[in-house]
Parts: sequence; C-alpha cells; structure tokens
Amino acid sequence: MPDLEATTQAGARLATLLRRGDVVLLYGDLGMGKTSLCRGLINSLLHEQEHVVSPTFTLVQTYDSIKGLISHYDLYRLEPNDYGALIELGWEDAIQDSIVLVEWSERLAEINVPKDALRLTITACPNQGRELRYDVPQSWAKRWSQL
Repeated sequence: MPDLEATTQAGARLATLLRRGDVVLLYGDLGMGKTSLCRGLINSLLHEQEHVVSPTFTLVQTYDSIKGLISHYDLYRLEPNDYGALIELGWEDAIQDSIVLVEWSERLAEINVPKDALRLTITACPNQGRELRYDVPQSWAKRWSQL
C-alpha cells in the first residue's frame, strides 16, 4: 500500500466481507495506518459519512452500520491482559453481536481472542509505503477468496 489513502481503501474492501460476530485484530507501530484502515472500513458501512478517529481516550466507539453495530476498540492505553477493563468496555457482548475492530491488539491476552479472529499487521516498507500482512483463519477462507 503506497499511502494512507490506499490503506483506507483496503479497509473499505475488507468491509464487504464482514458480518456480525467478526473480530478484526490490527497490529502495527504508531502511525502505520491502523486507524486509516478502520476509517475506510467503518465509513464504507455507514449510512452517512462520519469523522472516524481512533477511540484512544474512550477506548471504544460504536457505530450503527448497514451490517449492524460496529465496535471500534483502541487498547493503547489499556494495561496488557486487563480482562476486567475489557469486560467494562462490553467486550463479551461486542464479540458476539457486532463487528469488532481492535487497534493495539497485542494488549489482548490470547485467551480473550476469538479463535476465528482475522489478524492484520501493517508495517513500513523499506522503500516507503506500507505492507499489509494477514493471518486468515480457516473459517474465513471462502470469504477471503472473494477479496
């Protein structure tokens, strides 16, 4: 992906595959485009465009989309493996009933990650731009082939 616009577009393409109960875990250093990917994904599913920002201070922001509720988490300020905080943020309900996007997913304990979560990692390329790597669970194989 050459720039943030391409990252945003990648999010919009990914949105076409998502359905309620899907969890997308995003990994990458600060400034790699995790929020841009979420912005493209979220706005492509909203009835009206919104100014989507990372919920760094609120930790979670929800959106009513054409595919149901989207729960956008930013766990940067959360202590690693803090399950109590996740419960307070509605994690258990969200992973059952909404599309869940998680920035700074490395702060989640593996036990709290659904086994069929899609994992996306954004890294810087040596020649500028970004690379999007993905770990696609078996349950996503058919959908992923449509991308």
